[in-house]
Amino acid sequence: MKTLLVGRHFLIREALRAILRELKSDAVVLEAVDGPEAMRLLTEEAGIGLVILDLDVLDRNGLPALGELRGCHPEVSVVVVSSSQDYDTIVRALDLGAHGFILKTAERQIMVRALELVFAGGVYFRRKSSRLKAARVPKPGARGTRRERRRSSSSSLD
Repeated sequence: MKTLLVGRHFLIREALRAILRELKSDAVVLEAVDGPEAMRLLTEEAGIGLVILDLDVLDRNGLPALGELRGCHPEVSVVVVSSSQDYDTIVRALDLGAHGFILKTAERQIMVRALELVFAGGVYFRRKSSRLKAARVPKPGARGTRRERRRSSSSSLD
């Protein structure tokens, strides 16, 4: 499976690339530094199955970029990484179709297990907030609003 890493910071992309290669030694990892480059690669490169989107450093607010990406490429799973622990940001990302929301402060093992879950077709988000327990999460390729989707396989690892 091809994976696209989207974010401006080389160090973050490098760490994510190492984790992906740990999980899948034959991983093909592409990189984009911003939303427009990511959209271009998704259009030009066949077989991208996962996008890991750094919500914090896109050329514009990352949530609209997430919405655009999911709208144009609903078949692609998207995992968001962010330093934000804001409830509204996490729920909005899930509403827009993210298959995972991983905090940048998460331990490496949490990141590995979260990506394993997404590779297996599940959805990962941090459930430390009791308000998130009620959030509905998307099935891979799911469209529509959170209310239109049934609760699918999801997990909290922390």
